[in-house]
Amino acid sequence: QYHYHLNPYAHLMNEAPGWKTDPMVTGWWATVPMPYGFGFAAIARGLCALCGGSLGATVLLFKIVNVAAAGAIAAMLIASARRSGAIRAEVAAYLFLWNPFLALQFFANAHNDILIALSAVAAIYFAAAGLWIAIIPALALGFLVKYIPAILMPFAVTVVVRRKGWSTALWGCAIAAALCAAFSIPYLRDRSAAQAMFTIRKEFDSFDSLPAALGMVTEHVASLAGIHLRGNQVAFFYFAAGVLAAALLYAIQVVGFARMRSPSPVDLAAVCLFVEFVVLCVA
Repeated sequence: QYHYHLNPYAHLMNEAPGWKTDPMVTGWWATVPMPYGFGFAAIARGLCALCGGSLGATVLLFKIVNVAAAGAIAAMLIASARRSGAIRAEVAAYLFLWNPFLALQFFANAHNDILIALSAVAAIYFAAAGLWIAIIPALALGFLVKYIPAILMPFAVTVVVRRKGWSTALWGCAIAAALCAAFSIPYLRDRSAAQAMFTIRKEFDSFDSLPAALGMVTEHVASLAGIHLRGNQVAFFYFAAGVLAAALLYAIQVVGFARMRSPSPVDLAAVCLFVEFVVLCVA
């Protein structure tokens, strides 16, 4: 879209002239609004520009970025484990690097969720290393890829306030806000893009949603008993119930974490993992 001088948050790819003959564009993404954050838009723009319109080179470069991110995560896991003593460093590295999901999802498919993981692990590493002012900006960079890391911010702020005070937390928030502004302003100068950011689009699909998968299973099981249900309606019921349960669990975690007098990096890692797991069960 940058090649066609189109703002991806204000225009669809199929608005570009001759997009059907462009090898860099697929029919699937041509009608899908930009679902990712401003930071990932900047990354994608830079990588596509470097490869000069070569699809193969661009895909390869995205995969190389993910491999580099995985290496950085492994290094920070090892360093954090050594600093905290909560787990042996080699065990932490093994559990991450030998996970087949890493190769299938992030190396083969070049999915960008590993960049979110990188930001979360970086925040935990900074806590273990005592770099308190960098924790909140690290999560902000993940937020600029996808918006899920925003739910981890209360825990990051709590850790910084408890361990280093409000002054450091406010400086961290200021740096995070500056990063968000730097990446977002080039896109949000277009008013239509700013309006589009307030549009939430959610489609239930048995391939990318646990509630949708449960809805599909329930529909088929009910049909065996002669009961006719609509899978999308059942999926919405599961989704609504999941959101309510997740909101309750999240509130409990936020309150419980806020009551800790001096939460450790291990405490931060544990709550981040739990909250992310809850979100994955609902999304």
